[in-house]
Amino acid sequence: MNTKLKQMLKKSLRTAESSRNLGEIWINRAESIEDKETGEVRYINTTSNLESAKTDTSDAIYNVWHTCTEDGVEEFAQWVEEELLPSGLSILPDTQFISSNESAVRYMIANK
Repeated sequence: MNTKLKQMLKKSLRTAESSRNLGEIWINRAESIEDKETGEVRYINTTSNLESAKTDTSDAIYNVWHTCTEDGVEEFAQWVEEELLPSGLSILPDTQFISSNESAVRYMIANK
């Protein structure tokens, strides 16, 4: 197996391992990358955290997701009040999005 493929598989394993421990709420960082030949824009999503969202000065977009369960909604409301708002971040209006399998809801977050 070539080195590049091994590196990709290791990164995939790390992502999968971190995803298993996400719980009811998780944060993703989305970075846009433009294909120089076609001009098509793609987004690379990685698991992130609140501290990174606070300190990142790039053009990346941060999204917070919560599960569509009663526990997910309750934990999300508590997280917004106790962690998101005190950190100086807020949810952007009109950014609610339901995942394709309808198991989670996403909101974009940004500095107040």
